[in-house]
Amino acid sequence: MSAHSHEHTGSTPKTIWKTFWILLAITIGEIIYALTLSHVFGKLTSNILYTVLSIMKAGYIISEFMHMKYETKNLIRTVGLPLTLLLWVVLSYMMESNSWKHMMNKKVPAAVEQAEKAEKAGHE
Repeated sequence: MSAHSHEHTGSTPKTIWKTFWILLAITIGEIIYALTLSHVFGKLTSNILYTVLSIMKAGYIISEFMHMKYETKNLIRTVGLPLTLLLWVVLSYMMESNSWKHMMNKKVPAAVEQAEKAEKAGHE
């Protein structure tokens, strides 16, 4: 055995079933919320809740099935920092594209109108 081997109980059937039931409970909670309460709290609150619960499920899956919770803190940081930066980049692109879309929607009709006026002036 190498000096770096360490024992953990990550993939026992008991742990797998525990993970299954936890993820199932969160998913059922999301479905119940979507079918009964989502119209009460509004779209923004619902989207935030779904995003947080999805990140929680993804983190739990990573910690259990990829055995990250049994690794050293430095390895977890090595994986976590790029993942955080990647999420930040994706969110930034989404926000920037949304603002670009709104800006273009304001400019495009004016540009089309101006082009139509120029075309009419050229034909007269």
